[in-house]
Amino acid sequence: GAEIPSAAVDVLIVESTFGNQDHERREDREHRFTSCVEDIVSKQRGCCLVPVFALGRAQELLLILDEFWQANRHLQHIPVYYANGMASRALRVYQTYINMMNNHIRTRQLEKPFHFQHIRNLRDARDFSASRPCVIMASPGSLESGLSRKLFDQWCEGNQNGVVLTGLLPEGTPAKEITRINDRQVLGMDGKARYVNCRVEVVSFAAHVDFSQNYEFIQKVRPAHIVLVHGEKSAMMAMKKELERRLSGWKDDKEGTTPPSVHTPPNLSYDLEEVELANDGSGGAERAAERYGVVSFRFAKRKRAKAIGRLAEQGLRVGSQVNGVVLSKDFDFQIMDPKDVPKYTPLHIAGLSQRLHVPFHARPEFLTGLLSRLFEDVEEKDLHDGGPSDRGEGDKGPTRDPVTVVVGGRVTVTVEDSGAVLEWEASPAADVIADAVVAAAMHAQSSPHALFMTSDGQVPVPSKPESPDPTQALEREILEQLQDVLLQRCDKVELVRLTDQDGESTVVSPEASLPENWHWGLEAMIVMPTLAPLVAGRLGEPPQSTCIIRWVPGEGLTVGQSVVDDPGSPQPSASPPGAAADENQTDASEVRRRGQILKAASTFQTSLERAVSSALNSMAAVDEAVTM
Repeated sequence: GAEIPSAAVDVLIVESTFGNQDHERREDREHRFTSCVEDIVSKQRGCCLVPVFALGRAQELLLILDEFWQANRHLQHIPVYYANGMASRALRVYQTYINMMNNHIRTRQLEKPFHFQHIRNLRDARDFSASRPCVIMASPGSLESGLSRKLFDQWCEGNQNGVVLTGLLPEGTPAKEITRINDRQVLGMDGKARYVNCRVEVVSFAAHVDFSQNYEFIQKVRPAHIVLVHGEKSAMMAMKKELERRLSGWKDDKEGTTPPSVHTPPNLSYDLEEVELANDGSGGAERAAERYGVVSFRFAKRKRAKAIGRLAEQGLRVGSQVNGVVLSKDFDFQIMDPKDVPKYTPLHIAGLSQRLHVPFHARPEFLTGLLSRLFEDVEEKDLHDGGPSDRGEGDKGPTRDPVTVVVGGRVTVTVEDSGAVLEWEASPAADVIADAVVAAAMHAQSSPHALFMTSDGQVPVPSKPESPDPTQALEREILEQLQDVLLQRCDKVELVRLTDQDGESTVVSPEASLPENWHWGLEAMIVMPTLAPLVAGRLGEPPQSTCIIRWVPGEGLTVGQSVVDDPGSPQPSASPPGAAADENQTDASEVRRRGQILKAASTFQTSLERAVSSALNSMAAVDEAVTM
């Protein structure tokens, strides 16, 4: 049965489907059901229709029929069908969870009770017609449509056939009408009038409680108010009258106790705004109840919490904002500071400090720069008295100063030689931040060039004045990766330092001192030996084409204009008399040669631009969080 609540109940809502009626005993109902079915198919030699709904009652009745057929051999030649796809699928659930059913089913678990021996599934019922006695269980139980109504129209005029109604019979449904019509005439689904000559029996197996079951539960709960629902008006009023008669004799140890009130709101749809308007002012509740069936209750509102401990010492006033922990016991509320919980209650507060080591071998600036873009609150902390490392960019020393930042005020991230160490106090917010930092660390060391894919090309890293420029460090990191890719296409690719003059990038000589504004770049060269033919009796050396690859903030990596270096080109000199014709022929050959060289240099530049673009796309995918 229903579980009895431990707390006192103010309002109890119960169904009133059967009003003040009581069910007959379970054994009597099963005997009447099987007897009706047996009489129709065995004595009357007719067809028996059992309209049911797909779930619940259908499986229960199938078990009853299968057991009855098993115990009566003279019926085993008469077929029993169930024609419902949903019921068929539901049987697999029943077969799986036999251990959750009643004792009668569990004791038959080895017999596989839902693997029926005398009942078959009617897979195609559209063209079914019975030429001999049979039992068919079909849906729906109300006979409004579907296969059950189709079979009823076919069989209702035969006096040897019968219909056994087992479920709830709502008013207005064909199942309810055929139990009380005088002339026994109904309209079929095709609109034709038919006389109901077949036998009609009602054996209720509905899963609704009767009056005795309702009243027994009400006695145990002893509510202050009772609301009746799910019932026809006549049944609801009959149940209300019987309840009021019995409840008037209730006795209670408490003084001033009155019998519970019984309410019977009609099943209506209403406008909520109109109900609210009718419910304000004097007499509003009565008008709403009369017009819309609204039930109103009045309860004593008690929303008070007693401040204790540190909060009580603060001298709270009306309107003061209070933050604390609210504890409830026996409907009494207390509010206190979280630190006072172990003092005033048997509860204890435990904290969890977490420490996570993440392998990280890239530069610390990559991670701190990425975190600065992901989070607004990234604070750098200096945990050491010593200054930053003065090692040059090419120094591969064994140690480096750790870099520590606090992300979101909750997670401390320290980048050391051994990796990145995350420390935080466990909480939902801190755990989310820690997960994001781990993802950023993995991305920063696998794809550092992703930072350059942002709109401004700058890395807002809070760095010390003596530390190297993080932008130049990232430039070099990307260009070194790109250098390995381009060496597959070029004869020579060198990492160089560049300076911008008049909008063009110039390579700074290694011997020269570095200018103030310099940046990293690549110098790519290709040799063109096939374009060095014999010219004027001399073997020209192979010409070369050189391109400068540089970083432009806001644009990314760009490939400059190819420059041709042609050592085999003839130098101007004094010509001897009589050599004018030879010089004209040489000039024409030289023009053709120069044109071929320039065309090859342009092709080399285009190929280099495609190689750079393809290399950047293949290095790593840019994470969406970085480019936001």
